[in-house]
Amino acid sequence: MEKKRRVIYKEYLTDALCGIATLIGKPLVVIIGIIFIGYNCDSVKKATTYMAGVVIAYTLMNAIDCFCSMMMKRTFPDAQKAFKQRNQQKQVEGLLQNIVVAIMISGIILLLKEPIWILFKGIFRLEKSILEQVAQYYHIAIWSVPFIALNYVGIGWFAGNNEKKSGLWMCMGDYIAIVFVYIFVNQYKMGVSGMALAILLGQMIVTVGGIFLVLRMKLNIRKHVLSHSITWWPQNLYKDFMLYTDYWVKGLCTIAISIMVLVTTYIQGIDLLIASAFMLQVKEVMASCFEGISYAVSQIAIRSKEENDMELSREIHRITLDTAMFLSIGWVIGYTLLGHKVKGSQEILNGIKNVFYYYDGWLIIYPIVAGTGLTMQGLYNGSKKKKNIKNIYLISIVICFVVYANTKAHLGIHGMWLAITVFYFIRTVGLLAYQGSLYKTE
Repeated sequence: MEKKRRVIYKEYLTDALCGIATLIGKPLVVIIGIIFIGYNCDSVKKATTYMAGVVIAYTLMNAIDCFCSMMMKRTFPDAQKAFKQRNQQKQVEGLLQNIVVAIMISGIILLLKEPIWILFKGIFRLEKSILEQVAQYYHIAIWSVPFIALNYVGIGWFAGNNEKKSGLWMCMGDYIAIVFVYIFVNQYKMGVSGMALAILLGQMIVTVGGIFLVLRMKLNIRKHVLSHSITWWPQNLYKDFMLYTDYWVKGLCTIAISIMVLVTTYIQGIDLLIASAFMLQVKEVMASCFEGISYAVSQIAIRSKEENDMELSREIHRITLDTAMFLSIGWVIGYTLLGHKVKGSQEILNGIKNVFYYYDGWLIIYPIVAGTGLTMQGLYNGSKKKKNIKNIYLISIVICFVVYANTKAHLGIHGMWLAITVFYFIRTVGLLAYQGSLYKTE
C-alpha cells in the first residue's frame, strides 16, 4: 500500500508540473510580447498605441480560444477509456472524430471572422490609431484558430493515452511563440504584426510536431480508416458539449471580467488600460500554478472514486488544502519582496509602471482569496460534482457586478478590483462550504 501511495504521489507531482507548464505559457507570452513592443518603440504615443492594440486584440482572441479549449475537455475522457481498454480502434476513432469536430468549429470561426470583427468594432468605440493595431493583430492571429483547436485535441488525447511527454509538446505553442516574439519584435522591429505572427507560427509548429508524434505511436491509423470500421462523426455532439456547462460558465465569467477591466480602464486612459492588462496577466501566472495543481488533484480524485478508496479521497483533500495554503503564502511573500524590484531601462514604460505599482496591492490579496478555490476545483471535477462549480461561479459573478456597480462611482478603479476580489472570495467560500458533498454518492 505504501509503495502504491508513493507511485500515486509521484504521478501527482508530475501532473502538477505538467499542468503548470501547460497553463503558464499563455500569460507569459502576452507579458513578454507587450514589454518587447514597448521597449522597441521610439515614442510614448507609439508605444502606448501598440501596447493597447495588443491588449485589446488579445482579449478578443482569448474569448475565441475559450471555444477551442473545449476540445481538450471533450477528447480526454474517451481517450482515457479506450486506453484503459486497450482498444486501438476506439483510440483512433476518438482522435479522428475530435479532429473533425475541431476543424468544423475552427472553420465556422474563420467563416465568421469578419462578422465578429464588425460586431467588435460596433461594441468597442476605439480610437482610430488603436483600432488599426487591433485589426493588424486580429487578422493575423485569427488564422491560428485551427491549429489551436487541433492542439487542444492533441493535449486531451495524449493525456488520455498516458503519453505525458507528447502531451507536454502540444502545450509548447506559447513557448515557441516567445522565441519568435523575441526575433520578430525585438530584433526585426515588426511590432504588433510580429507578435501575432509569432503566435501563429508557434501553434503551427506544435500541430506539425503533434502529427509526427501520433504517427510514431504505430496505431495503424491507415488500416482502421481503410477498413471502414471508423465512425467519423460523433453521436450526440450537442449533448457531449452540454456535459461541460461548468467549463462554459467559468470561461464566460473570465471573459466578462476581462471586458469589464478593459472597458472601465480604457475610458480613463491608455496607461491605466495597459497597466490593468498587465495585472490581469500577472494574476493569470499565479492562477496557472494553482490550476496546474488542480489538474493533478482531479486525476487522483478520479482514481479514488473509481477504486472507492475513501482514505485516498480524504488524504488528497487534506493535501489540496495544505498545498493551496503554502502556495498562497509563497506568492504573497514572493510578490511582496520581489514585485517592485523589476527595473525598466526605458523611460517610455515608466508611466505605465507607476500606474501598475499604484494598484498592484490587489495582486498580493489575490492568492489569499483565490488560491484555495482554484485548487479545490480539481476535487470537484474528479468527484464529478461539476454542478456545484457552475452554481458557485454564477453566484460569484452576479455578486461581482453588484459590487462593481455600487463602488465604481466612489472608489473608481479600486472599486473595480474590489469587485474582482469579491468574485474570487465568494467562489472560494462557496467551494469550501460545499466540500462535504465530495463524499456523497449520487
